[in-house]
Amino acid sequence: MRYDTIKDQIRLIIKQNRLFQKIFFLLLDFFILRQWYIKKELKKYLSNDEKFLFYDAGAGFCQYSDYVFRRYNKVSILSLDLKKNSFITDLFVSYNFQEINKKKVDNNRLTKAVFIENNLENFYLDKEKADLIIAIDVLEHIDDDIAVLSNFYISMKDNAVIIISTPSNFDNASSFADEHIRPGYSIDELIRKVKSVGFNIVEHKYSYGYWGNLYWKIFIRNCVYLLNISNIMWVLIPFYLLIVFIPCLIFMLLDFSFKNKKGNGIILIAKKISKV
Repeated sequence: MRYDTIKDQIRLIIKQNRLFQKIFFLLLDFFILRQWYIKKELKKYLSNDEKFLFYDAGAGFCQYSDYVFRRYNKVSILSLDLKKNSFITDLFVSYNFQEINKKKVDNNRLTKAVFIENNLENFYLDKEKADLIIAIDVLEHIDDDIAVLSNFYISMKDNAVIIISTPSNFDNASSFADEHIRPGYSIDELIRKVKSVGFNIVEHKYSYGYWGNLYWKIFIRNCVYLLNISNIMWVLIPFYLLIVFIPCLIFMLLDFSFKNKKGNGIILIAKKISKV
């Protein structure tokens, strides 16, 4: 199954109207369990007391950039994705990466929120560094994940934090999503790779445990299957979601509220510690 085709269809609809964008982001916040986990972590590490640079790596729809921008008034945002047309929010001044520099970006040109089209294997921040990086479901799509992690490390200030979300080795996403390079990480493999470029591990945990996986199968996987069959399913999907909404909401709450001994997702927090 291909997620990207469905995402492109959503973009065509959502980008037409700012009200549609707002509704779509609200729906993502409410119905996507991953966003519950990530926003919980963002609230731990962000505040309105100091200025900071937020780097959204592999930003997709830029829903996290949009959230941070509207919640924190001293933030500057850099969002990066392979596709310039991926973002649907109206926050950004958009630069083609090649117009700035072949290898690095001068952050003095950043306005409040900037989108850059580029590959994470080639990109790093050279001057002003990030205070917080998020990489949400991106490493499993990239062959040279060590190069990406190294670029993240270079792009961060001392004591800056990175939040990583990626499928675990318990996930069967590789057989379901054609876009994945690798099936998922074991906790030990991900920790080893993150530490190998210099990071200190702060915390790691599983998401999408028993209840979260049940929610994903009923709420997400089945919808993607239907939409891959025919575009007419866009009409039928809302009725299906109305039927499964209440039980899936309960499954999400159970997964989010209790510690998972194992799960289909990994949330890992790491910090760049000063070597001085």
